[in-house]
Amino acid sequence: MSIDLSNVIQVNTLKLSLSRIVDSVNGKMTSLFRQYLDDTFWKELSKVDITLCAGMPDTSKNLYQAMMTEGSNNGKLNRKQLRIAVAKKKLSLLESNQTDSLQVLDIIDLLAKHCLSDSAILPNNAESITIH
Repeated sequence: MSIDLSNVIQVNTLKLSLSRIVDSVNGKMTSLFRQYLDDTFWKELSKVDITLCAGMPDTSKNLYQAMMTEGSNNGKLNRKQLRIAVAKKKLSLLESNQTDSLQVLDIIDLLAKHCLSDSAILPNNAESITIH
């Protein structure tokens, strides 16, 4: 495998592969993995049935979904719009002393502020398998 060290996608894909991690969320990384992993791997991966724990309570899930909807234009996340929606909701909750959901909003804001890249928020950019 030849790698272009100035290409962030290639470098990050190599780092993950050294830890035996296959990123099936980022389409660009997945296409690199597909070049080097044979069809047997992908066939076995598609057979895996993953049952995850319930995770967040329904109120948190609903709040998350509402923020994603408010922060989107035509099905595509808009970083600024998402951060404004989160800020408005935070202010509303703080003024009404309903601080139970602030943690979810803090996490969404942090992700929108520091982690979202333009390629990560494009629609239809991810594979259907997501495991954390």
